[in-house]
Amino acid sequence: MEAADLRNIQDPVGFQAVMFSEPHEKQIEILRSVAKNKIIAAGRRFGKTKLIGREWIRGALTQEFKRQCIIAPTYKQVMINFETIKGDLYESELVGFVEKLITSPYPKIVFKNGSIIDFGSSDNFDSIRGQAYDRICLDEAGFVPDAAMAAIRPLIFDTGAPLWKIGTPNGKNHFFDDFVKQDKDFASFQFSSFENPYISQEEVTKEIRQYGENSLYVRTEIFAEFIEDQNSVFPWKDIMACVDDKIQLVTKGNPGRKYVLGADLAKYEDFTVIVVVDVTQEPFKLAYFERFNRMPWQYVVDRITDVSSKFVCYQKFVDSTGVGDPILEQLQKNTSMSGFKFSSKSKLDLVTYLAGFIINHKILYPAIRELVEELKYFEFVKSVHSTAWKMEAHQGFHDDTVCALGLALMAAKGVDASGMGFYLG
Repeated sequence: MEAADLRNIQDPVGFQAVMFSEPHEKQIEILRSVAKNKIIAAGRRFGKTKLIGREWIRGALTQEFKRQCIIAPTYKQVMINFETIKGDLYESELVGFVEKLITSPYPKIVFKNGSIIDFGSSDNFDSIRGQAYDRICLDEAGFVPDAAMAAIRPLIFDTGAPLWKIGTPNGKNHFFDDFVKQDKDFASFQFSSFENPYISQEEVTKEIRQYGENSLYVRTEIFAEFIEDQNSVFPWKDIMACVDDKIQLVTKGNPGRKYVLGADLAKYEDFTVIVVVDVTQEPFKLAYFERFNRMPWQYVVDRITDVSSKFVCYQKFVDSTGVGDPILEQLQKNTSMSGFKFSSKSKLDLVTYLAGFIINHKILYPAIRELVEELKYFEFVKSVHSTAWKMEAHQGFHDDTVCALGLALMAAKGVDASGMGFYLG
């Protein structure tokens, strides 16, 4: 196709129809919108990546947007965007308008007319700092952390560039905030997977049957719904219901009281956390809390040993995963101590058990900032490229206090507060 012809294809819908394929009805609705910023919540296989890639090609070839960027949550997702656009350029023979395709350190497409499309990932802020763009897209925007927006927003300040956010919802973060924004410069769209006529409707229906119509997966991934607290393992109202400001932490146990201990060990930038819980009666109460990091392992051993001796704990669980194994051996020389190895399954069991205490308000604690924050930001997290879920701290937070409290309550399984048998939880 000649450059002269390209200058006559300014219409986004017409460009895709001529050079690639006719966009479907809902894609046309997005492309026809005259809003500066477009926030698009769309189910899986709606055609998000193709839609964005082809529109970004048009912006570059027509020079309407000479400097564009696509930001994704991970480098892997970045490469999906890059390879999709690269494939469309070759299949449409528009690659002749490309000066060069760069893949390292981050992908970039440079066009012969001087336009560029940059690609960056939000998990590496250095890949997206220091540039100014005429248009930016956040692909899988729900998975771009709020913290990354501090690096992304300056990219558009100099030019007042349009910002597109597109993806499946992932809780109520900046993606949701912009989706519900009442601003003439913003247009919001919400489409289910069923809106794409080019995919098998039967396959989508099969997934709904498999996961359940009201499941988190179906509501977010198929129907693109924003769900309140969808990520939170521990509901906020229950976290706060367990806060008791009358609790006074102590440095040693009181005669006649029954205690259990849980200790999670620091790894790299994490924290070692030691908690002691009074399980004399329900609701249980936090009795002791200590949190530190970057200390020698011998210091860790000495602290856990000292706390254990001062509380005469009936049962003690310490994280014995990885480096925790030799720590456990040292602890067992001076005190009875049980190890707990974390795996995907054992962590699920522990956190589920802890959640039962918090949801039923059977554990009380003072308003310790680190504890409350870690409970609040402990989430179900889904991989961008998988339907699998796991539980972990939100980016920028730790889960050491969550694990330590869970270990203490797991230790409480073997203690009967009434002296009449085993406590079952």
